[in-house]
Amino acid sequence: MAALDSLGTVLSADLLIVGGGIAGLSLAIRAKELDPEVDVLVLDKVVSGWGGKANKGGGNIVFMDKPAGEVLDFHVKHVGEYLEDQDLLRTFAEESRPDLERLESWGVHIYRDDAGEPKYVRWLPEHPWRLAVLDQDLTLNLAKHARKLGVRFKDRVEIVTC
Repeated sequence: MAALDSLGTVLSADLLIVGGGIAGLSLAIRAKELDPEVDVLVLDKVVSGWGGKANKGGGNIVFMDKPAGEVLDFHVKHVGEYLEDQDLLRTFAEESRPDLERLESWGVHIYRDDAGEPKYVRWLPEHPWRLAVLDQDLTLNLAKHARKLGVRFKDRVEIVTC
């Protein structure tokens, strides 16, 4: 078997994240918040922070503006036919609004109305979820914040398995 160094550049990290889009960057930032000493490395096939940049209706993120119990009740009765993981759905309903605030603290611009509430798009009046309006450069802002926290990046990486 060949020595590892003979295969090319060897990178190591405490936490390796594959993908520099919203999920990977959010994980990297949260890991550094929980433990600033952890060595986080994000790999991306192109350039971290540019994932999902094609206009596919981006600039929106779902959040709940009703109490979690009402969201759960509506979803179970009118959407999921009692088949979903209700504990997970409740957690999602409880965490969606704080997630907006967390994104904003990481440098993502959330458009707000004059009262300071997130501007949103509503699908149907009876539905408890809303689409908050965000800056479409949210992943670039997340990458910038991650770099400030000391997250390392390696772009244009291809990962193959045998």
